[in-house]
Amino acid sequence: MYCDNNLLYFKEEGASEVYALDLAAKKVVWKRPIKVAAQLVGIDDQNVYLLSRELEALSRETSRLNWAVSLPIAAGGLSAVIDPQHAWIFTSRGVFEISKSNGDILDIYRGHDLSSLGGAIILNQGLMLCISNQAVTAYPSTPAGKQKSKETPTSEP
Repeated sequence: MYCDNNLLYFKEEGASEVYALDLAAKKVVWKRPIKVAAQLVGIDDQNVYLLSRELEALSRETSRLNWAVSLPIAAGGLSAVIDPQHAWIFTSRGVFEISKSNGDILDIYRGHDLSSLGGAIILNQGLMLCISNQAVTAYPSTPAGKQKSKETPTSEP
């Protein structure tokens, strides 16, 4: 569940709909059919983000699909971080950096946790920390450090 400005966005596990509920008016603003496997992974000022085998951006205002991008997701352990400009998705084929404006894949970080079951992502002070069942890997998440990070990630297996 995510709540912002008296609007609650939620999807129940095993359900095939996502809802926007106005808490002040106590009414459903909209509901939209989605994949049963989809997880609600974030919101921002414009979109509600759902993750299954693809990342989908639904308009918070209308529930209309703004964009979707397919990702190489094979199993559970999905993790997403939504920052002001990007979405970061941890998959078994690396961490995908997605543009929130149009869903384009901007970068793929392939470190020591390829073929992992997924894991957690933490953005902190210019670093993207990835914690999987195989390794802890850190990449610079700022533009100045990206080129270096792709060649030599720091990792503790």
